[in-house]
Amino acid sequence: MITPCEVVADVGTDHGYVPIYLIQHGICKKAIAMDINAGPLERAKNNIIREHLTDFIETRQSDGLHQLRSSEADAVVMAGIGGELMIRILEDGKQVIRTVSELVVSPHSELNLVRKYLTENNFCISDEIMLMDEGKYYTILKISCGESLHGKEEAYTQMELKYGRILLRKKDKVLFEYLKKEKNKYNQIAQKLQENAAEHGKIRLEEIREQMRLTEQALNHII
Repeated sequence: MITPCEVVADVGTDHGYVPIYLIQHGICKKAIAMDINAGPLERAKNNIIREHLTDFIETRQSDGLHQLRSSEADAVVMAGIGGELMIRILEDGKQVIRTVSELVVSPHSELNLVRKYLTENNFCISDEIMLMDEGKYYTILKISCGESLHGKEEAYTQMELKYGRILLRKKDKVLFEYLKKEKNKYNQIAQKLQENAAEHGKIRLEEIREQMRLTEQALNHII
């Protein structure tokens, strides 16, 4: 998903596998591997040394984007981070992020909140892909920075925030399989909740029915 460029910063690098891959495959010439915790950063350093890439990948201990300077990177990657944390990192580092050409993000939760934040803060989601690995589903968003959506596209619907406007337009096959599983999951939860006469059970049932409606709407869109 990353456009070939000079420098990529990987936020929350963990083992450093992403920058190592990018350098080895010629996608960028230099990379900055960043993590808030010393332990993962040490693992990343060891992996970078093992691959003989210390001249190409720099490691930095950083809370989000705090240790990245403006215009220092062409692209920023954030993967395997919760959606709310990702939004906080983007908000705290917005002065730096506006000097970056693109973002590639893969939140492991609250994807709808990330899409909502991006579309309401003048970011342009230019592409999306969905993958399934070892039974888990991952969505990756490619985002152009500094481009306003206002006047270009209609506001996202709740269905599009949850499942992705681009994925729905592509009639993505992985998304289709995911939606079928989501429908079955919500049906099972609804059946159990219908047996619960308590007030909180009724409230939860209404929430699940709304999710079922969005899922059914998305399935119909793809079919």
